[in-house]
Amino acid sequence: MAFLASDDPFARKYAEWTGKSCREDSINYECREVDRMELEVALHAANRDPTVHGIMIFYPVFGQEPSFDGGSMDDYLRDSIAPEKDVEGLCHTFRSNLYRNVRFMDEGAHGHTFCLKRARSLVLGCFTRCRLSSLERSLLSFVVRIADGF
Repeated sequence: MAFLASDDPFARKYAEWTGKSCREDSINYECREVDRMELEVALHAANRDPTVHGIMIFYPVFGQEPSFDGGSMDDYLRDSIAPEKDVEGLCHTFRSNLYRNVRFMDEGAHGHTFCLKRARSLVLGCFTRCRLSSLERSLLSFVVRIADGF
């Protein structure tokens, strides 16, 4: 389930291309256009809907308009996506676990428990995966140079 709640032409184009890519890969894709003032309600309904397996929002919605929680409204919306439905890996849970190098998540008795054992892989966005891969290659190169005495 994707939500488009702005008139931003780049967000609209991204939504179109995402739909095209999903259809080419036989992925069921639904993009709902909603008023930005109704997005929070629609997002929470999608979080609770067992037939919705993934959620994404095309930004910007509010841009840098401040939120009641101190960040921007777009930050608030991004962090309101349930981790198990966050297809882009942008919610606070995934960002926090990436920072702590927790790469797998397991279903626990009290909701989600995050652990280092192999369970379900954490969702990492494409830019995050690219940066991690680059850092890992750089670190490996550095370790090899140290082992070779530079």
